[in-house]
Amino acid sequence: MFDFFFKRSKPAAVAASSKRSSQAVSQAVAKATAPDAGALRQRALAQADALGTDEAALAGFIATCGIAEARFRAAQNIHGRAALGAVQKAMRETDRRVARLMQQRLETLDREAASQQRAQQTLEHAQALCAETALRSNQVVELERAWKAIEAPAGEAQAAYDAVHARLAQRLAAQTALQRRVLDAIARLRAVVADPATHGAAIDALAADADTTLVTVPQDAELPSLPKQLLPELARLRKQVQHLQDAAAVASAAIAAREQALQAWEAALANDHPPENRPQLASMQRDWRGLPAVADVAQRESLQERFDNLVRQVVPAPPRKSTEPVDAAQLSEGQSADAPVAVASRHPSADLDQRRAQLGIALAALQAALDEGALQRAMEQDRLVRTLDVDSLRLPAGQQAALSAARAELGRLQGWARWGGTVSREELLAAVEALPQQALTVTELAKKVGSMRERWRALDASAGVAPRALWTRFDAACTNAYAPVAAHFAVLAQERAANATKAQALLDEIGVFALEAGMTSAEADMDAGAPEQEAGTAPDWRAIAAFCQRMRQAWQKLGTIERKEHKRLDAAFAQALQPLLAPLAMQQTQAIAQRERLIEEVSALPPQARETPERLQALQARWQQHAKSFPLDRQMEQTLWQRFRSACDGVFAERKSAGVAADAERNANLQTRTALCAAIEQLANQETASERERAATLRETRGAWDAAGPVPRAAQATLQTRFDKAIHALEAQAAARQRAVAHQRYVALASRLRLCLAAERHLMHVVDAAPGSAWAEQWAQLPALDAELEQPLRIRFDAAIAAITADDKTYATLLETNQPVRDTELLRLEVDYGIASPAAFVRERLALQVAGLQSALRSGASGPSQASARLQLARICSLPAMADEQAQRRLETLTEALLTSV
Repeated sequence: MFDFFFKRSKPAAVAASSKRSSQAVSQAVAKATAPDAGALRQRALAQADALGTDEAALAGFIATCGIAEARFRAAQNIHGRAALGAVQKAMRETDRRVARLMQQRLETLDREAASQQRAQQTLEHAQALCAETALRSNQVVELERAWKAIEAPAGEAQAAYDAVHARLAQRLAAQTALQRRVLDAIARLRAVVADPATHGAAIDALAADADTTLVTVPQDAELPSLPKQLLPELARLRKQVQHLQDAAAVASAAIAAREQALQAWEAALANDHPPENRPQLASMQRDWRGLPAVADVAQRESLQERFDNLVRQVVPAPPRKSTEPVDAAQLSEGQSADAPVAVASRHPSADLDQRRAQLGIALAALQAALDEGALQRAMEQDRLVRTLDVDSLRLPAGQQAALSAARAELGRLQGWARWGGTVSREELLAAVEALPQQALTVTELAKKVGSMRERWRALDASAGVAPRALWTRFDAACTNAYAPVAAHFAVLAQERAANATKAQALLDEIGVFALEAGMTSAEADMDAGAPEQEAGTAPDWRAIAAFCQRMRQAWQKLGTIERKEHKRLDAAFAQALQPLLAPLAMQQTQAIAQRERLIEEVSALPPQARETPERLQALQARWQQHAKSFPLDRQMEQTLWQRFRSACDGVFAERKSAGVAADAERNANLQTRTALCAAIEQLANQETASERERAATLRETRGAWDAAGPVPRAAQATLQTRFDKAIHALEAQAAARQRAVAHQRYVALASRLRLCLAAERHLMHVVDAAPGSAWAEQWAQLPALDAELEQPLRIRFDAAIAAITADDKTYATLLETNQPVRDTELLRLEVDYGIASPAAFVRERLALQVAGLQSALRSGASGPSQASARLQLARICSLPAMADEQAQRRLETLTEALLTSV
């Protein structure tokens, strides 16, 4: 009842009954006769090995075996799902190592099953793809990716997949070959259409190949995979090539007809036929004009040249009269006979000799031009000669004859030129009349008609003016051919007028919006000077910016307008938008500055601060608010947003890198602490480790655990519980071993104390005992005891044996004398350690308790220490005193309490 005042608690062993004292020796004997732990371990391991692969027997053995190593060895031979599940459930709380092994194998089986299921599904999908009519390459790529994602598919599944994949690859190759075949045919036909002259005779072969492709491709099994536009495109190009072939056939026929006519005429002129049988010029010209026209310019010119030669043979040129040579001295400096001669205008006072000299020069130039066949230059020189008033010059007969011959030759050349011009005009007329039947674009048609008119005008200059009827037909044909171009230009003119009307409507809309927004030119100047406005009168800048952007886009989408009108409208548009753009530009400058400040604030945020995410989120919200209230130009907005986003990403990246480093550190700490837990658990399972090794390992593990940093929050509680449980188990094992050692010490001390009391009883002739020579043998057979406790008992035992041997009655008297002293010491120790005393000592016990309480209150001393308890136990055990059964039980109870509490 006074334990509270002495600040100590009763040991757990004190509450045990006195029967434990009498059973101590029997327990020691039972433990001594127990089987060896090492033998049990070897027997269990041999039994685990003997079970082999019988999973039912192995599961039963694991459930009943008490050796952890044997259980683990038996568990390694279990692979079936049912046995794994049963053992894992049974060992979940008993043997975590076995349970963890079973769980790992169950997870492996689950993964294998899932892998097989995915492999089967993928294989079925591959087989379905083989049956599809239109196979796409991306489907095969996705299938291959899905198969590679499967972990270690079975051999049969892999072989089946390889076969299906080979079929898919063959189909893709066939599709690719089919598409390539059609594309190559299209490319070849396009090349032919673009430049027919380059291919020549190969056109027929290419056309035949295209016909074959058009016939065989629709019958191909992979036709559904072919793009739908390829075959129509090939057919269209084939038609164009057919048109080219037809045109080439027509051209060949025209050339052949003209070649045949020329050959007939040449043969007739080559033979010596009478004049009446020779070809006539009129009939030749009529037949030549009736032949089909030749489109090829080079061929046409070559045939025309041959015909002209035949005409010259039919109508020979008159012989030219000789002319006097031109005196080189008469040519002015810097001029040649080929160049036109500039003659001074006549003047009444001009010198006659100078005019004659000029006439000589002009006549020489005229003769040179005629010799070269330069009709245009000859006509110019003839006009110069006529300006010199030849009749008044009284030319010599030779010079007059030369001039007449030159003019006769000029007339002959002009006649031929007129005839040739007529033929060329007729061909030009035929070409113009054929233009409407040609599939030409408007631009090409306009160029063609323009070039035809230019050639007609050139013929007017070189071959003279055409007949009125021929000109009328040509002009009508050009007008007819030009009709689509004129209609097109009329439509364009209407479109330009409509676009001008739309532009004016946009200008009116801008003016109305500016008036409604109160953004006139004067107000715009005021807004530019004072951008800060009251909240109630501030313009809707977002609407203004959107309107300006919409107007600019609409203006850009306007079609073509007349050039002069376009310049006027552009100036008006810029002037109309100016009242809106000037204050808007000021607001845009302010908005850009605000966004720049937001970017600077984001860049200045400390990445590792705790409040950084919240501040960054607030800045992002402010950015969104600014963007909604006043949007900038798309490019500027995108540029600023990219900078802001890069700054935000930089902050997040630094935080993420720090977080990754922290996570890596936590994971490393997790591995370290997991290894420490495993080490403690392994130490708890090791039965051969010494107490010193266990204490050192436990101390080092605790230090390493405290030194390790934090772990992931999700694993912290579980890991701490595991570590505490392992430490508790290790400490419980140590406490159990300490209790076992203390109990062995108690048994050894109690047996020696009983032997001493027996010897003393023999001395007092209280009970019969063995003879004196047998006492030493009994002492030697007792269990070992610490020297600190054995030495006092040995002295007491030797003294009793000596007294027995000498039959010393004085020692017997000492035993009776020390009996009260022993009872007093026993009672004091029972009070100190809270052990119950016999009822006969109640009063003495109460007196000792009161005295002890008063002494404790005066001195403030606490209860007895461990060292003093061992000394008191040694002293009372070494005190020789006669003890009855009650005293012996009290001694044994006190001994057990003191030894098991230390």
